[in-house]
Amino acid sequence: MNRLALFIQFPGAQEFAFVFFQVFAGFVIANISDLFSKKLGL
Repeated sequence: MNRLALFIQFPGAQEFAFVFFQVFAGFVIANISDLFSKKLGL
């Protein structure tokens, strides 16, 4: 937990984490919607 707190203190670390989270969330959402469209045959 200390390592995470230390990482967040680095300049730009929060921006990097935010961008990484956005990309990861977008990837997951795209995969889920693709999976649903394949199941529904759209």
